[in-house]
Amino acid sequence: MAKSVLRAPTALILVTAIVGCQPDGSDTNGSRQTLNGCEVDAYQADMLDQVNAARATPRTCGDTDFPAAPALNYQCDLNTAAERHSQDMATNNFHSHIGSDGLELKDRVNATDYDWSTIGENIAAGQRMVTDVMEDWLGSEGHCKNIMNDQFEHFGVSRADNEAADFQRYWTQVFGAER
Repeated sequence: MAKSVLRAPTALILVTAIVGCQPDGSDTNGSRQTLNGCEVDAYQADMLDQVNAARATPRTCGDTDFPAAPALNYQCDLNTAAERHSQDMATNNFHSHIGSDGLELKDRVNATDYDWSTIGENIAAGQRMVTDVMEDWLGSEGHCKNIMNDQFEHFGVSRADNEAADFQRYWTQVFGAER
């Protein structure tokens, strides 16, 4: 059965403003840890912490005021969807919510075992550090709305690097709530 995204604000998908690379390199020491059964890199745990810190405080996204939202839990299937898209963007040197294979967010999540009722995605390209990409997303109305959406319960994030690509580092956050 085909699944569709609920109301537009719930699954708002906008392309982020692209910014240049930071010269200071990586923000992970290569250590891995487990979050909610998912093996993740330090930057992924840091991203979840920063997203949850942003959600813990009332915030204005564009012209919309949001109350504090509950913390998200890391989710392995959403991580897989994020990983596939970041890798696709880095490998094929593009920045779009539509994959090089023509697939969209709902297709990438449907390819996992996540039985979703609502999903959202933030993408970015060029930022070197978690703090840089989070600052850009929180400064962008649509991306900020995804971060603050209290309907979302789960989260996955991935970045992929390709020094030969235009932006060298590509980021994808995927948000969701199950049925």
